[in-house]
Amino acid sequence: MLSEAIRSGRANMMLAGAGESLTGDGAVWNIDVLGVLCHEPSDPLRASCPFSAQRNGFVLSEGASVLCLEERESALARGATILGEVTGYGNFSDAFDFTSPAEDCVARVATIKHALEQAGAGTGGSGLYQCPWHFYAA
Repeated sequence: MLSEAIRSGRANMMLAGAGESLTGDGAVWNIDVLGVLCHEPSDPLRASCPFSAQRNGFVLSEGASVLCLEERESALARGATILGEVTGYGNFSDAFDFTSPAEDCVARVATIKHALEQAGAGTGGSGLYQCPWHFYAA
């Protein structure tokens, strides 16, 4: 991971970028056969409404992002505004299913525990914000 290269002194700054497009014909067909895509025929404003009781599927889109990770002293020296600090991370996979994770949560728990251990943080002071359940029931 990029933060490890910076932490070990092999780099002062690194860029991480990614992009995804699921709008090719094959991808759209593969997801459409699952029956989960929105089928709003005429009003694009009603197509993507995940918290509405009238929702009828999701809309495929594209996205991209680039993140700059930099050694703290290097960022301070150039007067950068520091927006966050990577103190730990975890990366595990359950390789269970294309559309859903394993129900036993083993990989998710291992990921979170590893990140907290690497950061030197215990689980007692951690917090989590999730979308309120009543939105899911809409």
